[in-house]
Amino acid sequence: MSARFPARVLVGAVAGYMALYAPQPLLPALSDRYGLSPSVAGLLIGVVLDGLALGPLILGRLVSGVPPDRVLKGSWCLLALSCVGLMADAGFEGWMMGRLFQAALLPVLFSSSMAAIAAAAPADAKPRWMAFFVAGTIAGGFLGRALMGAAHTWADWRLFYLALAVVCALLVFWPAQQKLPGGHRAPVAFTAEAVRRILRRPRQSVPLLMVMTAFFCFQGILNFLPFRIREVDAESSELLIGLMYGGYALGLVASLAAPWVNRLSGLYRWRYPAGLTLYLVALAGLTSDSLVQIFVSVALVCVAMFWIHSHATAEFSVRPKEAALSAALYVSAYYVAGTSGSYFPGLLFQSGGWDGMLGGLAALLAIMTVFATSRCMQDKRA
Repeated sequence: MSARFPARVLVGAVAGYMALYAPQPLLPALSDRYGLSPSVAGLLIGVVLDGLALGPLILGRLVSGVPPDRVLKGSWCLLALSCVGLMADAGFEGWMMGRLFQAALLPVLFSSSMAAIAAAAPADAKPRWMAFFVAGTIAGGFLGRALMGAAHTWADWRLFYLALAVVCALLVFWPAQQKLPGGHRAPVAFTAEAVRRILRRPRQSVPLLMVMTAFFCFQGILNFLPFRIREVDAESSELLIGLMYGGYALGLVASLAAPWVNRLSGLYRWRYPAGLTLYLVALAGLTSDSLVQIFVSVALVCVAMFWIHSHATAEFSVRPKEAALSAALYVSAYYVAGTSGSYFPGLLFQSGGWDGMLGGLAALLAIMTVFATSRCMQDKRA
């Protein structure tokens, strides 16, 4: 009898990613209401990314011996409660408390969801099942932004959190069609020497550097995109802001299509220079005052980001004996870059405006493009 994909687990992960990015379209409104600078308002995203940077290393060890089904049900229940708490709208301090709670919760939810799907997958179906998981996380990021923007524009943003809480409650009480396999037998050994051993290998350190650069820029652009849209059109609604993240759909396609494109085009050797060059082209388009051009450029940013991400994810975990350690290190480094990208580009935005921020990000991407190209040339000579 063939194994059945645990769709309930995937829906729970999508709900988590919706909660992660939902406040983004509200940042300009919250900034105006509470008198916050863009960089401080951006902490509502950054504080959760901090949790995702540290959680896989700390909280993951605490729940490593607990059955995934129990961890997931507890996570869904707590996520529902956090959504209800945010509906109280108890000032910026209340928002920060709610987001700090989610910062501790979401790392457990995401890592347990990934572990549960991987453990339940038959060997021949594991790549496809994990591709579904990655696609679900991308979809969750877009849906959280778009649906929150729609709720705020057409009704009340609290309806988004109410609906998300109901979905999480249904996941807790909905009868499972199959029991998930047990969790890991032992915690992941995470030592400084083990980390140094991995980072000394160019075949792992280079992909990690590429994806950290890409995600740093990605978070900077998307976190401060709502403020740029308001600069271009002061009457733009939160719905319009949420829909500007529609390029996520192309990012999903880029992630799933990357291996196929490589086989047809022979691009594999130049995968990182190609992705970074597309990123630079997209940044040039983002300087436009046209919302249509900005939308197209955001879509190209998503394609470049998830093109790089899909390659780096596959290449970083190259040694089966170090798979758990490599995954923890990758996730932590990924979200450290995301946290930094939620704050530091905001300083450039405050001092130099949107174009000044893009200029700083373009300089970083240009340096990484030169580095990645030089690595490709060295590999070719070898």
